[in-house]
Amino acid sequence: MKISVSPSVFKKYPLSVGIIHIKNIDNSSHILESSHLLHEAEQLVRLTFNQKTVRNHHLIKPWTVAKEEFGKKAKHYQTSVEKLLRKVLERRSISTPTSVNNIINYISLKYIVPVSADDRHKLSGNLLFRIAESPVKKSLLKRLPAGHLYYQDKGGIIGTHLDSSHASRTKVSKSTVEAVIHFSILPPLNLTKMKPIVKETVALLRTFCGGKVKAYYLTENKKSIVI
Repeated sequence: MKISVSPSVFKKYPLSVGIIHIKNIDNSSHILESSHLLHEAEQLVRLTFNQKTVRNHHLIKPWTVAKEEFGKKAKHYQTSVEKLLRKVLERRSISTPTSVNNIINYISLKYIVPVSADDRHKLSGNLLFRIAESPVKKSLLKRLPAGHLYYQDKGGIIGTHLDSSHASRTKVSKSTVEAVIHFSILPPLNLTKMKPIVKETVALLRTFCGGKVKAYYLTENKKSIVI
């Protein structure tokens, strides 16, 4: 599988993408332990955030600025990390029946970064991160406005970065044995600051899921990888 970022993305956003490929995993034996880890992050969020401070956090603000070009519609957009934070503050459960998802939720809350995971065996063809140059068909009933950042495979749009949408067809489940995880970051975070976050995620995945794990990075100077 080839994973790449379209050059047009870097013309619009100073984006860096971290990729983790994990295979031969046990995604269900350590649910309780991974849930306890996630619970620690939830407690910290409730001590340090409230609903008013989420949007203005220095690591969320760059995404807020990116959404402003969509005008009034932007009020309804939330990145995945914003959505996660609000759920925690509303005391809604974010624990999942999979270790992979619990770990990425933990990392997302701890470092306030958007993280997403897909089941490798449910993906079709290559992955491409791109900008919608014109309205794009997102589903039977919805279209993605021009200017949005999203990623897709041969089957169509999988996830969008400005409104936390994710297709159900590629989501990680208890039966997942191979996954592709990605981090999308904007300044003030950069590649140098992202690498320790990815490294910690790799260590947690090895501890809770076993298997073989490898990390990659996509930037303007390295727009594609093959896994």
